[in-house]
Amino acid sequence: MNQEPLLSAFIRLRDNLLSMSRHILKNEDDASDAIQEAFCRLWPLRDKIKDEKEASALTVTTTRHICIDQVRQKSRFTEYNPKDCDECDDPNADGDALAERFQTVKRLIDSEIAEKEKQLKDERKAKVDSILDSVGSLVGVGKSAAVEKENAKLKAENERMKKAFVDAVKDKADERTKALVAEKQKAEAERDRALVQSRSLAVERDKAVWQLQEQKDGERQRISQAVSHATAEKDKTIRLLQGTLKASRHILSLFADMLYKASEIFKRAIDAIIHFGTEQHKSFFAPSEAADIKSVMQEYGETTEQQNMVGAWLCDYAESRQSFDKIKHRHTLKEVGDVAEGRYDWKIEQMQRNNISM
Repeated sequence: MNQEPLLSAFIRLRDNLLSMSRHILKNEDDASDAIQEAFCRLWPLRDKIKDEKEASALTVTTTRHICIDQVRQKSRFTEYNPKDCDECDDPNADGDALAERFQTVKRLIDSEIAEKEKQLKDERKAKVDSILDSVGSLVGVGKSAAVEKENAKLKAENERMKKAFVDAVKDKADERTKALVAEKQKAEAERDRALVQSRSLAVERDKAVWQLQEQKDGERQRISQAVSHATAEKDKTIRLLQGTLKASRHILSLFADMLYKASEIFKRAIDAIIHFGTEQHKSFFAPSEAADIKSVMQEYGETTEQQNMVGAWLCDYAESRQSFDKIKHRHTLKEVGDVAEGRYDWKIEQMQRNNISM
């Protein structure tokens, strides 16, 4: 007997068959009944089924035909419509009487169909139970002992593996623990060496920082002393220069006083500068004034630069005798510089030619 392909096909395709039957019949119970009916119809043919592929095809086809038959059977009974009934046994009967008669007949038919379906379900259930018993007797007797024997073997093997696993895990744990302890000790030793090295480096660093700070402090002190000494020397030099300049100015002032009293040209030059510096509306020297100033410059200076210095001395002495405002001071100094630069020479020469011709 070769019932295994049919059983395997039904077990493997049960969910797909149920989904197909539910889709066609639109009812869960009817779908389950259709699958059972298909199994019951195919069970007597189990010896003729060659393989699981053939069993699968027969199972799907049989289940689909049963579902379609049920749909067709239900579609034969429709609701009664008096307008669709043109002929009846009693032409004088009204529509309500005909409808009531139709409903009565329909209830009788439905009751009979329900009774037949109940009987069919009972028969199908009995057949399925018989099939399951036969399958259990066929499959269970031979295979149960083998399965029990295999289960006992697997159980013993499982116990053996558990025990071996525990021992192996214990050994592995001990080995790993020893390795971890050794690693820990090694890490602690490395840490201690690192700490010692870190402390040594910290000491060296602090020493280097202290030495660098001492060096900086020494450099700062030496720089400060050098700056102080240079400042003192600079102040001393400035004081000496100021004293020398003051003395020079005093000497020049005394010399200018002597010249102002003794030299008529010098006196006229100083008076011309004073007049120019105190007169607000005077912008140029007269040719005679420029000639006096130029004569004094040439007397005490040979180059243009020296004559400019003599001009500045004349302005300072003139301002010491009569003070100028700031604007006039700059203007006077500029005009005296123009005399030294020769910008009044043509006026002086023209004046001299006119005096000669006269």
